[in-house]
Amino acid sequence: MNKSPLVIIDHTALIWAQDLIAKHGANAGAMASEHARTSRQRENLIHFCRWRLAGRIIATLDAQTSGKVLH
Repeated sequence: MNKSPLVIIDHTALIWAQDLIAKHGANAGAMASEHARTSRQRENLIHFCRWRLAGRIIATLDAQTSGKVLH
């Protein structure tokens, strides 16, 4: 199986993901989605994109530790 590495180009999103994992554990992905939704409602495109990336980072880390296939 060919696995592509996760490429993170936004340091802020990585920090946000790390913070959510530390504070919310298994619920970190849901919290990232909620933050993204709120940012979208406020029309804050930059934060929306960062929260979405933070959610992807969390999902990727979760998949790597649980052996799941991530699509």
